[in-house]
Amino acid sequence: MCFSKIGSPTPSYPCTLCEIKSLCISISERIRCVRKPFPLLKLPDVPLELITKFMNANEIIKLSICSYRLELFLRSHRYKIKGFHVHLSDRLVQFDMNDSTGVSSTYFRNGYFLWPIKDVVRMEQFCKSFFFSPTTEHGNYFNIQSFSPEASFDLYHRIISLFFSRNCGQQNIGSALSTPCVHWIFLIDQLEIETVKRYLDTALSQKCCRFTFEKGQISKELLTEIMDKVPVTMALKFDLGIPLDFNHSNAFKYPLIQYTEARWATLNDLKSIRNVGFIELNSTNFDYADLNQFLKYCVDCEDDMVEMMTIEIKEGVEYDEATLTDGLITLRVPGIADNYIKVKNTKNRQFVIIRFFLITLHTLRVDMYTADKYPLEFALLEMLEKKKELEEELIEIEEAEGNSKGHFEEGNRRKREIEMEVEKLRKKIIEKDTVGYIYKL
Repeated sequence: MCFSKIGSPTPSYPCTLCEIKSLCISISERIRCVRKPFPLLKLPDVPLELITKFMNANEIIKLSICSYRLELFLRSHRYKIKGFHVHLSDRLVQFDMNDSTGVSSTYFRNGYFLWPIKDVVRMEQFCKSFFFSPTTEHGNYFNIQSFSPEASFDLYHRIISLFFSRNCGQQNIGSALSTPCVHWIFLIDQLEIETVKRYLDTALSQKCCRFTFEKGQISKELLTEIMDKVPVTMALKFDLGIPLDFNHSNAFKYPLIQYTEARWATLNDLKSIRNVGFIELNSTNFDYADLNQFLKYCVDCEDDMVEMMTIEIKEGVEYDEATLTDGLITLRVPGIADNYIKVKNTKNRQFVIIRFFLITLHTLRVDMYTADKYPLEFALLEMLEKKKELEEELIEIEEAEGNSKGHFEEGNRRKREIEMEVEKLRKKIIEKDTVGYIYKL
């Protein structure tokens, strides 16, 4: 007896006869029972656009591979992303797309498989690669292994045309559907020197805002050529070994610059910095005496230098706060190694407050701010600066009295004025300091 007919139209489980009957159904009948694919291309543009807006970047790329009609549609209704990164090597070209859900990565690996693609005319060409070559997908990582590196930039143009971005880094783009500003990443240890030069020239002809060179060691000649070619309006990162005798006039002119190997950098290089957004220097030869000179130069400089900077101290050098702050008027937060200093020329400079502290045992961070960001600290430092000037004038008067003979009425009168002014400043500082800073003059 079939239990599906007892009391309910929905069977809890079939009887033996039903199971035998199901095994006798023909293959063709089973195929007809399989759910048909969703007719995506038959949808009108508006619902199709709404569907693609719920997809991540990898799904957009896979959709463009399915059909040339879909690729054309996606190019006309471009998908919004926040960042676009291209990794170049002789073994792969990798695209990282930042969107609201995270980062999606698509790899096109160089391999000797069926139908390796050398000229990319349409994304549909990868359809055979998708089904017949080793293709893998893990989370937000999608990998196609049937690609020739000669087609790297053809492939780049096809994929970049699927996306747009409203935030293009250093450039202001008026169009709402502008091409994303691209971050190019060169894997130096996997590329021939001539290939690097060729790729760099091609990348510079595209819309780009940032270059990264990583892995291995770079020669002085190649690094010089890179800095000669890359405009100082772009961001640069060198995450590789750099020769110790390297030197270039543009080395510290980029708005964002990062050097993993910076032992070649000198104190004069630091003093040459002007109007830079961010600098990161790892593995340097700077000690605390060098950094003290740099901070003093920052205080005396007539122009803005840098907004944020991290410097790794020379290996083996122990922390020396006395040397670091020697000769500087500082405010220090009690119990914390945060120090504040003020620049002298506050009229010509936008960033007039300097905050420096250790973010690790051997890495100093220097931040520069406008006065309105730290109004209390700015006011206290102004009063401390004035107090120090008065005390130095008092010392000069006393030294002059000791070296001369005669009447000291004028000197004594000025001394009394200074002492009164110093006392007033001392009371104002105590009254205004609601934090309890530690002062050093």
